[in-house]
Amino acid sequence: YEDHSHFLLRDRYARLFELEPTDYKGWAKGLKACGYATDPAYADRLITLIEKHELHTLDVPGGRWRGSQGDVAQSNRSSKTGSKTSRKRDGRASHEVDVREHDVVRKASAGGSTIELGGTHRVRTTVHGVQFVYAEAGDTQASLAKDLDLMPWQIRTYNEVGKQHEFKPGDRIYMQPKKAHAANPWHTVRQGQTLWQISQMNGIRTPALARKNNLKPDSPLRPGMKLSMQWPLTKEGRLPWWARAMGAH
Repeated sequence: YEDHSHFLLRDRYARLFELEPTDYKGWAKGLKACGYATDPAYADRLITLIEKHELHTLDVPGGRWRGSQGDVAQSNRSSKTGSKTSRKRDGRASHEVDVREHDVVRKASAGGSTIELGGTHRVRTTVHGVQFVYAEAGDTQASLAKDLDLMPWQIRTYNEVGKQHEFKPGDRIYMQPKKAHAANPWHTVRQGQTLWQISQMNGIRTPALARKNNLKPDSPLRPGMKLSMQWPLTKEGRLPWWARAMGAH
């Protein structure tokens, strides 16, 4: 269940969270429309199961599921097991969030010896696991690709730039795709910043960052704007109910 909760955080399902949490019919039809299941009858089957077992009664304050005693006992056992697993995973997640950026030297074996790849560039890893280096004076897309054992198109794709883009010393150069979320939940815009610059600072894809904040990738930003880096905001610019329920603030 926890894995599926994270699965539903993908951008393609963002519009579902505008529905009321009790609108099980809307959720069933919305999941099907978003491509969650390929079965044409998925929505109808899900609604039938919910109503057959009266699962929707659990959405009512004080509601009680009227399954068999065996079902209730099994549900209780699963709940306890799930709680232990959740606590264990939460502990691990918290530990990972606390990890600071660290150096990772990229190495490869050659003729029985170990060599460092990347020339003078030291490979680093963001808190949420994306490898990058800092650009140095004189770096070009071609030289970076050669030093980092990548193709030029990979440099452009991973960093969302065109063929003519010139990196400046100190720019982050990602060696693998950025993610759909950042490690930090919020970013406060500073004077002159663009979505692309913020995405490079935080290892999040520009289109994903734009969608989370109901913006376009080239939308101008105002100093002081608070951008969500993890949760898709509602049209009113607020955190959705499910994010707040998970402790986001």
